[in-house]
Amino acid sequence: MESYEYCVAIDFGTTNSCCAYYEEKDKKISLIPLDYTPTEPIEPIYVIPSLIIYKGIDDNNVIEYKVGFEADNLRVSSYAANLVESIKRKLGQDEKLNFCIDGKNIEFTPREIAHDIIKHILEKVEDEIGKKIVNCVICHPSRFSLSQVNDLKWIIKELKIEKCFLIDEASAAAMEYIHLRDKDRGGIPEEYTLAVYDFGGGTIDLTLTNVEVKNEDGEKSINIKTVDVDGERWLGGDDVTQAM
Repeated sequence: MESYEYCVAIDFGTTNSCCAYYEEKDKKISLIPLDYTPTEPIEPIYVIPSLIIYKGIDDNNVIEYKVGFEADNLRVSSYAANLVESIKRKLGQDEKLNFCIDGKNIEFTPREIAHDIIKHILEKVEDEIGKKIVNCVICHPSRFSLSQVNDLKWIIKELKIEKCFLIDEASAAAMEYIHLRDKDRGGIPEEYTLAVYDFGGGTIDLTLTNVEVKNEDGEKSINIKTVDVDGERWLGGDDVTQAM
């Protein structure tokens, strides 16, 4: 399969996940479908739950699983005990999760489970664009520990990704806003400070950024300086739900 020359950007969230790519034909960045509605009219689904459920072992001794809405649809089934959600919160931990799959007791680490979800996302992307993904960007919470970042790097290596760029989620959102604002305002020179917070399923993240847009002699530049990045690793939608 031919390699895709650009990066895809994966938002592997605690609750939901999505992926963006560069559309070569239209020269724009768009979300890529990760699923489709099961009934007519068939519509693309761009955001899927970060869920996985382990179903069985096939004739080649490969463990079968479902991800996203396909996993969610099996919450009430004989596989319900093998449903995993919010696994991103457990990255960096040494614990093992036990599953009974086709009568066999099998253990997975959090990073192995996260690997299967991200693998599923990449396979869906490759099916859509018909090219092999070798470069990607993955965003993560601002205060991801070294062990959590190392787990992400292990996943990337296992998936044979040649180049990967890691960026915190709030800074990724800030960069998107900065470029959209510049486009809407026609590139006029300006200076401003931007604060972005991301209240997600597992964490809350914050970034403070100074931005300077210059347009001198027809040469435009955007200087972005991150003042600070911070967040709370154990405060997110999951915690609000638990408190309620």
